[in-house]
Amino acid sequence: MKSYEVQIWEIVKRADRKARPWRVRWAVSGQRFEDLFRTKALAHSFRAELVQAANAGEPFDPATGRPVSEARTKNPTTWYAHSRAYVEMKWSGRRPRPGARSSKR
Repeated sequence: MKSYEVQIWEIVKRADRKARPWRVRWAVSGQRFEDLFRTKALAHSFRAELVQAANAGEPFDPATGRPVSEARTKNPTTWYAHSRAYVEMKWSGRRPRPGARSSKR
């Protein structure tokens, strides 16, 4: 399910965090998300991508909180790998019948 209901808040520096003190918060369909960054520049860049996608009218995925186009580009599964996994799932316990001809001669 896609959602166009997106809220993006300002970048906040968390004093209690030393490793990744910069936080970006946003909400999609009422579900809140946050991501932490090492530098303010990285946080600003990520927030700018979210704002740009929202301004372009792009739908967001309520499960991940990310724009739908980003979810497509980050999915590393190829059709070949997907079809191999499907075949393994469906026919993993199957064996050839006894006496069946082999394709190798």
